Amino acid sequence: APLPSFAPCLLTSKRLYLASLPLLYRNFTFYSRDRVNSFANSLSRNPELGTLVRSLDFQPLQGRTSIRDLEKCLSLTPNLKRLDLHLHDLSTDHLLRTVFFETPNLETLEITSKSSDSGDAAASMMCIFLSKQGSEYVCNVRNLTFRAETLISPFTLKSMLTRCPGLRKLDIRHTFIDVEALRSIPGSLRLEHLDISHCDIPMGSELAWFLTSHPVVKDSLISLNYENYGFRDGPGSVTGLGEKDVAEILKKLPATMRSLHLGGS
Repeated sequence: APLPSFAPCLLTSKRLYLASLPLLYRNFTFYSRDRVNSFANSLSRNPELGTLVRSLDFQPLQGRTSIRDLEKCLSLTPNLKRLDLHLHDLSTDHLLRTVFFETPNLETLEITSKSSDSGDAAASMMCIFLSKQGSEYVCNVRNLTFRAETLISPFTLKSMLTRCPGLRKLDIRHTFIDVEALRSIPGSLRLEHLDISHCDIPMGSELAWFLTSHPVVKDSLISLNYENYGFRDGPGSVTGLGEKDVAEILKKLPATMRSLHLGGS
């Protein structure tokens, strides 16, 4: 069913206009480049409307968003709290700097990509940029989703997470990752929610070690989602969390844990 629109309320009365305007501009999802352009031009003419925006979602455009319009939208929405992008939207250093370091109120960042053929190159460019920034560059994001259907190397993960000292939720579902990359997560972080479901993660015993011993999760984790039906490393061979691994995890669960999903183990 289509989402209700508050637009008719703007024409009803002054009181309803004032009440409806913040709701109308609070969340935007874009399905066409023309809509992004129209939105950007509207904010340029009425900058006060940009202060009402809290969430922008460009993912339906699959990386076809105009760089100019995207930069304009971000520069005119100072109170933005959530941003959903396609990995290929982050195609310039200026955009990367804006998203990670110049959107001070941003709390939730979601980056996805379904075209893995060029996802590795885009992810590498992003990580090289982040790794070159000085320690004074810090990202305020607390909830990070990175689902790019591409390989997440230790360098990739460390480059992103080192810049997010306040990160509490990490979602890397449907990525290609190994335990070495998980080990690279900075130990100074204290993750509360971790989703590594449907990742090709081999070596169940090492994964069990990470979940029970790594400082980033062992004393702070509230929810863990590891829905995985094994890593296939040969004909008819599937390895994941074994019975001993599950027993070890259950024995050493942190006292903070409230939700645990080990589907497929």
